[in-house]
Formats: sequence, structure tokens, C-alpha cells
Amino acid sequence: MPLLRGERIRKDFGGLRAVDDVDFHINKGEIVGLVGPNGAGKTTLFNVVSGYYQPTAGKVHFDGEEIQGLQPYQVCRKGIARTFQVPRPLLKLSVFTNILVGCLFGRPGGGGETDCRPEAERIIDFLDMGAYRNTLAENLNVAQRKTLEIGRALATAPRLILLDEVVAGLNPTETEGLMTKIQQIRDSGITLFFVEHVMRAIMSVSDRIYVLNFGKRIAEGSPEQIASNPDVIEAYLGRGAHSA
Repeated sequence: MPLLRGERIRKDFGGLRAVDDVDFHINKGEIVGLVGPNGAGKTTLFNVVSGYYQPTAGKVHFDGEEIQGLQPYQVCRKGIARTFQVPRPLLKLSVFTNILVGCLFGRPGGGGETDCRPEAERIIDFLDMGAYRNTLAENLNVAQRKTLEIGRALATAPRLILLDEVVAGLNPTETEGLMTKIQQIRDSGITLFFVEHVMRAIMSVSDRIYVLNFGKRIAEGSPEQIASNPDVIEAYLGRGAHSA
């Protein structure tokens, strides 16, 4: 049974259909990519899964349980954490406290400070952020804020993390470092589903990739299959590009 499964997910905003009858599944232990041109519906789909939007139609199953209709904090406590395209740290709090808050309030039943303080330290060490432990989030650069986003997600003890454009705006060295961390997170037993426009990054770590275009799923397969799929090439480069 898949860890996460979406059945005919649809999301309308008035007359605009942002996600159009999308089916998907994520198996435990996978890294699955979600790609598509701007406006394809990728973040909207993440917002449905994480409870920020309620679907117009369709069902979301997590570990065999229907979760559509739950609030974001309830989805988080079920074991699904997420990051955002634009990091949303608590700007006036330190790196350590940001991660501590994730542990205290994001875990099922909450976490006690006795347990959460060492867990926050462990996450900081894992992410190589020890030098910034006491730095206020407002003083971090883009790469550091994105790393902190991952740390706050890890603090909730997730079984699945939704990563939304986590390497956007990073240089090649920063991107490579973060991709290594993503693989290590998977190796620790956490499943990952992530949106990314940096194709080199998503191709390098994904087991499978889904492609959306105008809200519809147009392809699913291995990175190699996606890279050579005519429908995907056309969606990104225009009609006839695959035969040029």
C-alpha cells in the first residue's frame, strides 16, 4: 500500500481549474519529484495534500487513512511536514528556537522540552548549522533559510516531507550540498515528495517523477523516461520541439 495516494484530485478557483483529476502515489522510502511549467498546479497540489486547500473533488490517503478535510496542523501531526517556496521562519527567533518550536508543536501529542531540546541540537548538527545555532532567522541568507525550513520540518518527526522548490535561488555548490542532505534524509527512513524547477537537481535524486501541465498529469516515470518523453518536451519547449 502506498504511503501517500491521491485519487482524482481536483482544485478549482472560481472558473479556473488549477488541478484537474490528478492521480498519484508515493511509496514508503521513495524520493518522488513533481515538475511542470510555471502555473502547472504543482504547489496547489501540495497545498491540497498538506491541508492548506481543501480539494474541490477527490481523496487524499495517508497510510491508508483519508486526510482531505483536515487542517494543516492535523496533517502535520499525522506525519506529513512541508517546506515553502519562500521560507517562513519565525524571523525574530534563533535557528535553535525555530527548530525547537517545530518539535514542541508539530509532533503528535506535542513534544516535551526535555526531549525536544536534544532533538533540536541533533537536527542542527545534521544540517551543519551549528555555527548559526543562536543566529536570528532574519539574519540568515537564502540558502541558510531554506536549510532551516528543512530543519523545522524534520523537527515534527515526519514520515513524509513535501519540499517545495527547496534549491531555487541557490548556487551549484549549495544545491549539491542540499541534494546530499535530501538523500541522507531518505536514508534515515523519511519519504520525500518534492517540487523543483532545477531539473539537474530533481533528476539526480528522484526514483520517479510526475509531470503536470495546465493542472493535468501528463507523464510519470523514471528520470530517464521523463527526460525523453515527447509530451514533457513539448510542455517545456513548445509544440514540435521533440522532433526538432
